[in-house]
This record gives sequence, C-alpha cells and structure tokens, in this order.
Amino acid sequence: MIAATWICFLAFLVVNTAAGPDASYNGVQDQVKSSSILGDDGVKGIEGGNDADPGSFTHEVALYSNSGLFICGGSLIAADVVVTAAHCTDYVVTAKIGLYTQTDDSTAESIQICDKVNPLSSTTASGSPRDIALLRLCKPSDLATKGTVKTIKLNDDPNVPKQNQDLVLTGWGASSEYGFLASNLQHLHLTYTTQAVCSKSFKVADSMMCATTVEAGKDACLVADSGGPVVIETDSDNVDVLVGIVGWGVDCARPNVPAVYTRVSNRAAWILQEGCKLSKVGPCGIQTTSSSGRRRLGQLEHE
Repeated sequence: MIAATWICFLAFLVVNTAAGPDASYNGVQDQVKSSSILGDDGVKGIEGGNDADPGSFTHEVALYSNSGLFICGGSLIAADVVVTAAHCTDYVVTAKIGLYTQTDDSTAESIQICDKVNPLSSTTASGSPRDIALLRLCKPSDLATKGTVKTIKLNDDPNVPKQNQDLVLTGWGASSEYGFLASNLQHLHLTYTTQAVCSKSFKVADSMMCATTVEAGKDACLVADSGGPVVIETDSDNVDVLVGIVGWGVDCARPNVPAVYTRVSNRAAWILQEGCKLSKVGPCGIQTTSSSGRRRLGQLEHE
C-alpha cells in the first residue's frame, strides 16, 4: 500500500513538472482534450457520482488553462476569491462561475484570474500539507453579487466533521482513472473517516482529512477533481459549509481506501488573512461557521 502510494505520488509530480499549459491534467493526454473533454455519452464523471440538481452547489468553480482546457475545480468564497488546491494553480488562467454543463456556458461567467497566493513561494505538490491556494478574479462575479450563485462558508471548527458524518463531493472529474470528464456537475456522498482510521492507509498531517465510500467504484479521481469542494449540506437557506478540498489518494475508487483532502478548519485562519488581503471587494465577504448572524469573518479580526 505504501509503495503504491509513493509510486502514484511520484508519477503525479513527474507529470506536473513536465506538463505544459496545453497538456492534459495528470497526464491523461488521449482522453482529456480541450476540444473533446467528454465521453461518448457525455455524462460520466466522478466515479459513482450522479448529476447534481441544476442550481445546487453554485459555489463550485471550474478552472481552465489558456487554451480552454479544464484543469481543476475550486470554491467561490467571496465575490472575487476562489479557494483551490495549490497544485492546480500553475496553468489556470480563467474561472467559470455558475457553470453546470461543460458544453453549455451560456449562463455562466468567464472571468480571468489576476492573482494567486499559496503558502509556499513555489508550486505545492499534491500530497503536501500546504496544498491550498487562493485565486483572485480580475473582477467580482456579477452572479455572486446578485445572489444567483452563493459563496460558501468555511468550516473553522476543528471538531467538524465528526466520525461517519455524511459529506458531499462535487465536480466534473473523470469517471475512471483514464476516463472522460463529466458533462454535468456531479455529486457523490462520502463518509468522514477519522485520522486514526486514515493513518492506517496514509501518513496524514493535521491539515489533512480523509473520507471514503464503502463501495467500489465511487470516489474522486485526480483527473480534474483536484481543488474541488467537499461540503456538509445544511438546511439553512441552501448554504453549504466547505470542510475539505480535493487533494490526493491511491488511484480512483478503491473500496474502503480513503481519499485525502485538505482540512479547511486547519487552514481557515490562513484563508481569512490572505483572502481578505487579496480581495478587492470591501468589506471582506469571507464567512465561516463561527460567524454569527450576518457578521463578516473579516470583521471578527478586529473585535
């Protein structure tokens, strides 16, 4: 298991080092192309996932290269700030907000990325404890400003998620390790796995968390799922809570083998500090679960 993990991880690093802006993400060159990213039926995606309801998970952001190749997912946390995985950021230049179907962006916004921040000065590899980054959009999202799409709250409670808590992964990622991307946004229910259980499969830092499914064929794949959100759904005005960011694991959809995600609660303070500095929209619009009422997270620093 350990050997397989390192082989997968080292192969991922080699691909990311060698790939150029127009190369397919994670080295899947034949199946994932900017001109033809979909399979024959155009609907497959996250392994075992199903189409999300249109209008749900509107915080999901699709990130693209200069040539229009879909690279990674992300989450809109302010009208002009996206959080994603650091290993996604080398080649992304455009974010699409409000996208549901990859082949139809007529109702989505396409906004250029003007600035990027991650905890290290150089690219952070998948599997790093610091695999997180912030992107500033060149202009605030009109859809977010109007409320058509919703920004997502950050979880800053270290005791959440709880053991066996239900989580939801979303994205357009490949339906298999070397499969095609999804046409429609996909969602998949996961179960939170404690650090004690996860450490039996991986060496995980406090900034990481694990989730799994008990059924083979259901999982996040590294292909274009990276950087996307893992959330807790709430009943409060359709506002979800971001608890994880898709990171890494061993291949795709292995039964009872967890995938590893960046733990948002461990990075919430950094996201707040850097996100509020990065955003050109005032007051800072980033919120967390510890925010009460309509108070903004940025205002809490000064109390």
